[in-house]
Amino acid sequence: MLIFLPTAFAGTVGDLVSEMTELASANTSAPAVMADWRALAALRDLADTPAALLEYSRVRLAFEATRDGGLWGLRWAVTDRDPTERFVWESLLAWQGAEVTAVAECDELSAMFASLARAMGVREVGLFWPTKNHTVAVWTTPGRTGTVRVVVPTSQIFLAGGETLGTDGFDPSTQRTIYRYGTKGLPLEAELSPALYQRLSAPLAESARPAVELQRFRAARAARAGGS
Repeated sequence: MLIFLPTAFAGTVGDLVSEMTELASANTSAPAVMADWRALAALRDLADTPAALLEYSRVRLAFEATRDGGLWGLRWAVTDRDPTERFVWESLLAWQGAEVTAVAECDELSAMFASLARAMGVREVGLFWPTKNHTVAVWTTPGRTGTVRVVVPTSQIFLAGGETLGTDGFDPSTQRTIYRYGTKGLPLEAELSPALYQRLSAPLAESARPAVELQRFRAARAARAGGS
């Protein structure tokens, strides 16, 4: 069972987004984040600029929070619900202290990631269907010779266990258009209880770890919870 220290602070989802945006900016100088960025930029031939690094840090943080088995304790499972983040937030707001905070399908996880990233200031992020029955997200960013689509796999479905942000397990060029995803389903004014705010905020400090460590911890959490 998770145990949290008492705290009097409760905020809104918007407050949490603001905290994440500030943390992502701070993470741009973290050695592990900078090393992961340079590796991805070299692998995908991205434009290695301060603006691109900042967007990467925002994408990375939103991804590690909302992915299956990620920092927020979300778990993938087939739900057959509408492809929106609304139901995930409804589950989160009703959280009662379990290790798994909410259960969501791949399209719900991807929608949640995309709306959160947009709220953090990432302009070109949307959804991608590598197969007719699976959804991930895509971040579009400047490359050295044009724009580049970076896959954001919010679950491990159809992917090997070690695949993470920037995976080449799916080819995003197979989808003609990656439509920009908005924040309509993000309940920015919703109040989070002190316990829930701490549950979502406290693990974010782990986001400055190397991606390989985050993936290892994610895999362990997913294995315990029965996710992907």
